[in-house]
Amino acid sequence: MKNTESRLIPDHILLDLNMPDKNGIKCFFEISNSLDFQELPIVMLSTSKDLRNIELCFTNGAHI
Repeated sequence: MKNTESRLIPDHILLDLNMPDKNGIKCFFEISNSLDFQELPIVMLSTSKDLRNIELCFTNGAHI
């Protein structure tokens, strides 16, 4: 973690596509659109074999 202006910024983020309240893709877009996290590697994890989800994540910069 990096300390920036008294805030801790993680080195990377791990997200699951299948989360209970908000799916991982929605969460991914919220995080990746945040100025604080734009350069951060976001790794998507899932047991899903849905190629649409995989392609969507890859084309928007996720690291699967």
